[in-house]
Amino acid sequence: MSEAEKNENAETMSLMAEVANRLVSGDKRYSSLVGSMLASRQLYAMCLYELDRLCSETDFKRATKAEGEDNLEIGKELTDDQALMLKEMLVNAAAVKAQQPFEENQLFDGMMTTVFPWMRDVVTKHNEAQEKAKKEKVEEAEKERISQPVDVGLPIEAENGESALSRKTSVLLVGEAKLVRYLVENTVQKALKAQKNPPQLLRLCGSDTATTDDVKMCFLSSQFWHDCAASNNAFQQIYLSHVLPRLNHPVDLLIVDDISYAKKSLEFVSPLVAANEAQKRFKRWSDNAGCLLLGCLPLKRKLKDNELNLPEYETLRVHNTIRGVASEKITIDGVEHYKIFVGKHETCVVPVTEIDSQ
Repeated sequence: MSEAEKNENAETMSLMAEVANRLVSGDKRYSSLVGSMLASRQLYAMCLYELDRLCSETDFKRATKAEGEDNLEIGKELTDDQALMLKEMLVNAAAVKAQQPFEENQLFDGMMTTVFPWMRDVVTKHNEAQEKAKKEKVEEAEKERISQPVDVGLPIEAENGESALSRKTSVLLVGEAKLVRYLVENTVQKALKAQKNPPQLLRLCGSDTATTDDVKMCFLSSQFWHDCAASNNAFQQIYLSHVLPRLNHPVDLLIVDDISYAKKSLEFVSPLVAANEAQKRFKRWSDNAGCLLLGCLPLKRKLKDNELNLPEYETLRVHNTIRGVASEKITIDGVEHYKIFVGKHETCVVPVTEIDSQ
């Protein structure tokens, strides 16, 4: 073909492409025709997909038995070569039959009585299979997420002696408010800076003005969660309204700045009673959410020696990994510092001015 013929052919092709485009977009007869051809191609692809599915699940030894005839020497499952040959034979048989003359009325009747009912049943089966596979994938991912421990960045050991706590454990920090507040801030910052799989945090703050731009951190100001443990589903309603729309991932760590604040109606009895009742409901919620609960019980005074061994803390000790937060003043290069302890473990040494400014 000469260069001139090639150019002429290209121009004709371009012209016909534009003609085809205008006919399909402007003439219902052509658009219906092309739409039907498209549907037939898609139907063919659907048939091949269903053929693969049937071949993978059919018990061929049982399915090929015929009354009054010898059993075929075939196994329950086909080999790869046998399956390929069977599919080719079925496809070729349909292709040969399709090349024979046919009546359009018979085609229409066949579509109505055989093809459309078959399509409906197969589409339903495929959708159910896809939904099942999707659900299993989501469940497997959730199972894997929940199995991962959450490191709160504090020297807290679980009952089995491991440094990282499982999500089935709840942690309660009890101590002077400014110390507890500092440790919580540190926990948040360390979690957000984690290089691998940073957890999704939800923090119920003691402040009304807490905000963040980090997608891995969700704050809920105190005005929203006041007395949110008043009933079994009160916090869930708050979560659905004010938290869930802001999350990209499930919550891995729930931090409650003052757990007794969530049961404010019982504080007049005792902060410990309020904390215990609130903790029960938060723990139920965190178990369902697959997250670790880190609660705080800030005091307006220093924690007394052996205070957590008093009978008032007995219920909290049973249901929590409970740790006291205490401090000791030391001087470093003429500057006063707090040496902060969580339980018996020294956690950090911080200038007094940094803590007192909390």
